[in-house]
Amino acid sequence: MKTVIIIQAILLLAFGIVSSEPLSTEYQQDLISRLEFLKGSGPQPSTLLSAQGIPHCGTPITFEVFINRDNLNAPYKALAIQLADRPPLINSYSSPNGHFLIHYTTSGSDSVYQSSVDLIGPNGTAGADGIPDYVNKIGQIADSVWNFEVNHLGYPAPPSDGFYSAGGTSAYDIYIMNLGSAYYGYTPGDSAISNQRATSFIVIDNDYQFPPYSNRPLDAARVTIAHEFFHAIHFGMDYTEYDGTPQEAKLYWWEMSATWMEEMNYDSINDYYGYLPYFYDYPWVSLLQFSLSTYPLHPYGAMVFPLFLSQKFDTAVVRYIWENCRDMGVGPNFVEASDSAISEI
Repeated sequence: MKTVIIIQAILLLAFGIVSSEPLSTEYQQDLISRLEFLKGSGPQPSTLLSAQGIPHCGTPITFEVFINRDNLNAPYKALAIQLADRPPLINSYSSPNGHFLIHYTTSGSDSVYQSSVDLIGPNGTAGADGIPDYVNKIGQIADSVWNFEVNHLGYPAPPSDGFYSAGGTSAYDIYIMNLGSAYYGYTPGDSAISNQRATSFIVIDNDYQFPPYSNRPLDAARVTIAHEFFHAIHFGMDYTEYDGTPQEAKLYWWEMSATWMEEMNYDSINDYYGYLPYFYDYPWVSLLQFSLSTYPLHPYGAMVFPLFLSQKFDTAVVRYIWENCRDMGVGPNFVEASDSAISEI
């Protein structure tokens, strides 16, 4: 038993899940700057300046907080946790199927889109229910995504965080706020419940008032929730499936598969089309590449890899890869997991 524990500790250290290596002041300052930009409260830092642009998903940034927070110096740790923590929104709405608790506000900069429009009644009937229609529809979209990813494709539901258990609900939490940047949404890790599984929550933009979604913000919300909820599933299956150091965690399989999941849920929206040049125009870049400052959009365009697999074989092959990543244990197992899954199918 002692030998097993020692081996597990070595693996955790090797893969950066537990790191005693001091974090440089420059790294900690940059992490705070990236979080501030993600939340729309600061300028774009130099480490996010790339010819490719910025991805729509902010999860890789908050993921770094999750795996590094215990090693941040006290003032940076307090700032990082505050910036990555749950937004203090005063209103909440339970989705029709009860899977989600949607948190929102109708005032201030975080006010939801068309907050005064209330034509949808209880359970989708006509008539006001005191909830902005935008929030009603977010709840419907989220339930639809849950049904597709969990009930239809067979992924395990993300673990309940119990955050609102005192209030009698274990629903998964989605927060709607003004991100004020190029990001559509993000999924922060919350609490580790094992050496591979963690709870999480989702944050999405409050109105998506930017091209091409200014007149159809719900389409942006659809692909965002499909993408971010798959990250919630990733946290529940194996949050250690990343490569590189904790200071530059490469979530290439996370982002490849989450962008693929957008297409699986909503194949008529095609938000991922904008990413494709950053895959096809860079044929020399490995699937195992992910650098926020060099090739930040490559893994999103690389969704054509799981898309190819699912069209050639079956959508289940992506689930097999994630299950293999989980079953192979702590650390980046994408290559071996993919090879095994393709062989099996």
